[in-house]
Formats: sequence, structure tokens, C-alpha cells
Amino acid sequence: MSDKHTVLLVDDDVDVREVLTTILSKPFNLLVAAHGTEAMSIIVDWQVDLLLTDIVMPGMNGFDLADRAIAMRPGLRVIYMTGYSDQALSTRPKYGKVIRKPFRPVQMVSEIQSALAG
Repeated sequence: MSDKHTVLLVDDDVDVREVLTTILSKPFNLLVAAHGTEAMSIIVDWQVDLLLTDIVMPGMNGFDLADRAIAMRPGLRVIYMTGYSDQALSTRPKYGKVIRKPFRPVQMVSEIQSALAG
């Protein structure tokens, strides 16, 4: 891969994955997974700088995925995405920031760049 940062995108919604792939594949090296188990196998094999994950997914949710990923890769940056309201989120993340869906493409790129710089 190149000198660009590597972002792992994890979302069970194919449409969200497609849109974010279009947005993020130019400024970042982008790896994509449809669920937590697939994401964990990528984390084993690739050097990932930032995990961008949906929170609510079947099987392993985004919070559990981040916990497992950071246990394997300390220092991994995390951004969570959700379409749920504050009231629907009973758990707060230990790591990273929560971005609400829908978001503007420029906002997501900016949030990722900020997380990687910080």
C-alpha cells in the first residue's frame, strides 16, 4: 500500500459500505468488512490505523469489535457510526467518537483526519 493511512470500514449495510468506499478510497487506503468477524481477520493480517465501524450490527457490535481490535492493536484509532438517537444508545464508547448517520462526506473525511492526527 502507499503512504496513506489505512482505514478499516465495518458496516453490515451494503449501501453504506458502497457510499463510504467511494468517499474514502481516494484519501485513505481502505479495507472493508461486512461484520465484526470479517473485520477481526483483516486486523490480524493488515496494519490498520483507524477502525470506522457501525455500532449496531448482527453478531459482534461495534463496541465489542473495537474492544477486541484494540486488544490486538493498541493505539488503534476508532470512530463509531450510528443512525440511532442518543436515547437508543445505552452504552457509551470507551474509545473514539460517535458520528451520526447521515453525515456529509466532507465531515467524515475531516473526522477521520482529525482522529488520525490526534
